[in-house]
Order: sequence, then C-alpha cells, then structure tokens
Amino acid sequence: MMKHILLPVFVLSSLVVFSQEEADVKKLIFAKDSLFWVAYNHCNTEAMDSSFTDDVEFYHDKGGASFGRDTLMKIFKKNLCSSDSFRLRREPVKGTVNVYVMTKNDIPYGAIISGQHVFYINQKGKQEYIDGLAKFAQLWLLKDGSWKMSRILSYDHSPAPQNMIREEKPVTAAVLNKHAGKYKGSLSIEVLNDNGVLKLNAEGKEYILHPSSDDVYFVTDRDLEFVFSPKKLTIKEHGAVVEEAVRL
Repeated sequence: MMKHILLPVFVLSSLVVFSQEEADVKKLIFAKDSLFWVAYNHCNTEAMDSSFTDDVEFYHDKGGASFGRDTLMKIFKKNLCSSDSFRLRREPVKGTVNVYVMTKNDIPYGAIISGQHVFYINQKGKQEYIDGLAKFAQLWLLKDGSWKMSRILSYDHSPAPQNMIREEKPVTAAVLNKHAGKYKGSLSIEVLNDNGVLKLNAEGKEYILHPSSDDVYFVTDRDLEFVFSPKKLTIKEHGAVVEEAVRL
C-alpha cells in the first residue's frame, strides 16, 4: 500500500524538478539571445564571436551556407560592420519567439529558439526604415558548462509589411471623398473612394491606401507614404519625397 502511495508522489516530484530546470534553461536562452542581438545591432563583433561554437553552421535561404566560426565572423564583419554609413537593426516580432528545451535522460543539453524578426536599415543622412521580415531558428548547445549557438537557420525572407509598424486608423467616407480626384506631377494620378477603400492609380499601377490619419496614408508592401493637402499630393519613400502632384 505504501508503494502505491509513494510512486505517484515521486513521479510528481520529478516533474516539478524538471519543470523548474526547463524554465531556468528557457530564461537563460532568452537572455543569451537578447544579448547576442544587442551585440549584432551595435556591431560588437567580439561579443558576437563569443556566442558561437567553433563548428557553427549558418544556413541562409538567400545567401547560402557557411561553416565554422571564423568564416561566419568574416561574413558579419564584411557585410554588416564594414561601413559606418550603413547598419542593420534587428527586432523580434512580438509574440513569435519561443524556446524549446532539448534533453537526454531528462537532462538539458540544448535548446532551440525560433520565431520571426524584422530588420531596419540605417544609412547615413537618411531616416531609418523597415526592410525585411524573416523566420529564424537557432540551436544552442551546452558544452563544457557554456551555452553557445551551434546551428542557425534564417529563412522565408520577404519585404516587411508596413502595417507591422503603422497603425491603421478609421476615417469617414467624407474624408475619403475629400481626397478623391486627379493629380498631376511627373505621373498622372487618380484617387477614388471605392466603397470605403481609397485607391490610387498611377498610370496603370494601382495602390490600396490605408489611413494612419485623415491626411496620411500608406501601403502594406512598401515603405511609401501618401500625404494629402488641399492642393497637392506628396509621396514619400523611406521618408524622402519622391513625387509631388498638384490637384487638378
């Protein structure tokens, strides 16, 4: 009778201990991942270098594969940190990043952290703008008491939707009707209210405009901003004016 009572208690106790150990590993990997990306964003190549195993493997769906810590660091130094006039800044997509603990005989030996992240481009003299969206998965291994990145996957790269950083605001039909009309700049532009959706046609190319305020609109697939005033339409890309069209 005693054995039947003690067995469930022992099993429950083991689960509690393992659950706490797993939680500690997750917390540690989240912290190490955060520190790595801080180093990445600031081009701290020394701190980045210390995060990898000697035999690290990196697989990129656009740039190919690289093998070994020295090779990977040469790529980072050349493509990311070789010029003070160009920098990338990475941010995780909120709510997408998770850690999965790897165990053998209930003892953690590794962890996978995966999710989505976006990259911003910083160029000297220009406003920072969002560029790409991608998925990532990184395998961290515990070796000689130290956690380091051993395998990295970077994939499903695409332009970052602008509605990830811009909030769409509701506007009235009267506001949409106010902007409808024809405009002339280097392009012939027509804007119309199509059942509550503001559409812009520039010589055959159509854009669906999403309001961020009564007079400022954006599209989801490019960093374009459309600013309406009573007499003209101004179009900006990455914050710089690329078109000014007078209302006809």
